[in-house]
Amino acid sequence: MNDKTWPNFPDIQAGKNVSLGKTTYFGDKRLAVFVIGDPAEELTCRNLITACLPNSSVTNPNCAYFDTRNHPAALQWAIDQGICRLTGRSAYSDFCTFPEVEFTQEAVQSMATLGSSAI
Repeated sequence: MNDKTWPNFPDIQAGKNVSLGKTTYFGDKRLAVFVIGDPAEELTCRNLITACLPNSSVTNPNCAYFDTRNHPAALQWAIDQGICRLTGRSAYSDFCTFPEVEFTQEAVQSMATLGSSAI
């Protein structure tokens, strides 16, 4: 892990940089990604930018379904920042479409590990 940060996350105060954290979902052990604006803040589901969709497969371990329901502007932000890329696959749940993304090696390596199977 390194101290990589990204600017202008759309869901926090303008001008603040964010870092990324990772864990796995409890049931399926897949990648779960958090945005961390303040290292002292308690992480909650509102920090989570991926969605747990256990009935939908992922392409590889660096892939996850982006939570466009709770963070609609964050997907384009993450792509523009080079954090992830669209795979062309999607999953559907509760009338929502969740695009699958592959997180870049740089992004994955920069993520703080937040424990295993934390959510």
